[in-house]
Amino acid sequence: MRLTRPRLLFLAVAGVGFVSAAWIALTLVLAYPRYASIGAIISYLLCSVFFLVSARFLSALAFNPLQQTRDLVQNLSGGGFRDRLYVTDARDDLGEVQLELNSLMDRMEEAMARQRQFVGAVSHDIRTPLTIMKGDVEVALMKEREPSEYVDILRSNLEEIERIHRLVEDLVTLARADYGELGLNIRGVALGALAAEIREGFLEAARRKSISLESYIEGDIRIEGDAARLRQLIHNLMDNALHYTPSGGKIEVTLVMDGERDEVQLRVRDTGVGISPKDLPHIFEPFYRGTPSRRTRHDGYGLGLAICDHIVRAHGGKIAVESREGPGSGTTFTVHLPLRPRPD
Repeated sequence: MRLTRPRLLFLAVAGVGFVSAAWIALTLVLAYPRYASIGAIISYLLCSVFFLVSARFLSALAFNPLQQTRDLVQNLSGGGFRDRLYVTDARDDLGEVQLELNSLMDRMEEAMARQRQFVGAVSHDIRTPLTIMKGDVEVALMKEREPSEYVDILRSNLEEIERIHRLVEDLVTLARADYGELGLNIRGVALGALAAEIREGFLEAARRKSISLESYIEGDIRIEGDAARLRQLIHNLMDNALHYTPSGGKIEVTLVMDGERDEVQLRVRDTGVGISPKDLPHIFEPFYRGTPSRRTRHDGYGLGLAICDHIVRAHGGKIAVESREGPGSGTTFTVHLPLRPRPD
């Protein structure tokens, strides 16, 4: 039989009980020789029973919470994140450990629910372009067609392939960032020119939605960083603003130098639907796409802002968001980037 801690405690208390009972019996024998045999036996038996019961009670009282904690941890391997520990006393060390474990279970259950939601969304968004591509190819193979028809089919398939490719690239970027392997290619970057170029690329999309796209960009700003990742950062923030700004709204992009702090400040502000206080703490978490009131039919995968956060932190900067819920309330993302990367 394996000697676990409860059994060791039980044996220890029981051993002390037996020694104490023997000592009492010996004392009776020496003090009252006439009644030694009967008194010694009775006292020894009573003391032994008392200490056995006490040992069993104490071991159960001391180790039941630990056994519950162990059972909960073992249940994690089976995916059981719904069980919680009953905290006997939050003021002692064991109670603090139980509270931390319950908090961990809350976070893990929330993360698993978000991951299931993400897997469902991604599987749907991958299955849709694959179905389109399969249908196009099947139709093309039914009979001989003009070369122009084959070109149209190939262009349609290429668009669907690019959608899947962007999703896979985002997943790879996020996985690398989580393991600290984003792999920045640091060199001099004309950030002002880069931001102006990206803004020009969004003008047509903004015009189609009747959105005013205004900017104030200091063109001579240069920093050291990864040009591809910084492009991805600015593109994601502007794409996010365009996505949640309704027709007739406005987007403002500001890029200025902060000489006192030796950094640049990028601000992207929109007059969109805003973000609820419930969503704000989670806005940079992977796979998080907000409450149903904020979602739209063309939502992404909840990866863009998480990637922005990783890119900014990899450059030693900070990103913050300010928003109020409601039409026209708007959201402002502010990025502080040092002139030279200062990774955490």
